[in-house]
Amino acid sequence: MIYYLTYVIIGLLMFIFSCIFTCGAYKVNDCAITTFFMYSFVHIFLTIGLIVWEALTAGWIQLGLIAVSDVILIVCLFSVKYLMEAIRTGNIYHRPGEVLYKY
Repeated sequence: MIYYLTYVIIGLLMFIFSCIFTCGAYKVNDCAITTFFMYSFVHIFLTIGLIVWEALTAGWIQLGLIAVSDVILIVCLFSVKYLMEAIRTGNIYHRPGEVLYKY
């Protein structure tokens, strides 16, 4: 049970990270963004096996928790993707005179 709780907590922390990142902390360096994406894809690929295992053993509560954490993670990925695109094209709010960091 601790494993599943940890799994959901990590998903929620990533959701909070993407919310903060989307709400204006767009000056985070490229390394942090790359790390976020790499962990996200590893996380999703490792959960495929875990989802199959839980479905076969009829662990429906755990399967639901895993599915919820993955949906949250996918929302995080899309929000960061669209934010980075907005930064690249210049379609993001910034204060007058403020220099945007381009990636």
